[in-house]
Amino acid sequence: VENANQAALFGKTWKFDIQNVTLANSIFTGQNIDGEDSAGGFIAFLQTYSGGSQIVNCHVKNCTIGSAKYVGGIVAQVNGGTVQNCTSKVNIIAGEYAAGKTRVGGIVGSCDEGATPMDCCVNSGDISVTGDIKATSPIAGLAGIGGSSFTNCQSLGDITVEGESAGSDYMSNKNTNVVSVSAICARRANNAGEYTNCVIDSKI
Repeated sequence: VENANQAALFGKTWKFDIQNVTLANSIFTGQNIDGEDSAGGFIAFLQTYSGGSQIVNCHVKNCTIGSAKYVGGIVAQVNGGTVQNCTSKVNIIAGEYAAGKTRVGGIVGSCDEGATPMDCCVNSGDISVTGDIKATSPIAGLAGIGGSSFTNCQSLGDITVEGESAGSDYMSNKNTNVVSVSAICARRANNAGEYTNCVIDSKI
C-alpha cells in the first residue's frame, strides 16, 4: 500500500482487536502531503478512547514503512487500547513532512489522548529520518508519543536523524523546543507513564 492516506494492513479502525498475526515483505507509505496521513504495519489509525482494543502477539518483519505524519511499525496512531507481545523488525523511513511535525516509533508512532500500555514489545528494526524535521517532532525506538507505561520492552534498533534536529535521551526527552529522539519514548502524553524492566541496545 503506497502513497495512501491510511497505509497499513487495516486503515482506520474503531475498537478493533487483532491477535496472533505475522506480516512480512510489504510496503506501507503515506502521501507526505498537507494532511493527517498515517503509515503502520497492521493499523494506520486505531480509534478506541474508552474502549478495550487489543493488539496482541502481532509481528511485522521485512517491511518498509514511512513517508507520513504518523509512522509506526505496528500501529501508526492509537487512542487507548493495549499493545502486548508485539515485535517489529522493519525499515522505518521518515523525512521532511509537508504538513509539519512527524511522529515516529518502532512500535507505535503516536499514542494520543487515552492511555496505551505497552507490554513485552520489541523493536529491532532501524529508523532513519532525514531532512528539515520540524521542531518538537518525537522520534523513538518504541513510541514517538507514549500514552502510558512500558513494561518488559526492548529497543534494539538504531536511530539515525540527519538534518535540522537536536536533543536525545535514552529514556524520555521532555524538551518541546527541539526534535526529540529517544530509544524508548520521545514524549509522554500528559507526562504520564513508567518504565519497568526495559532493555536498550540502540545507537542514536
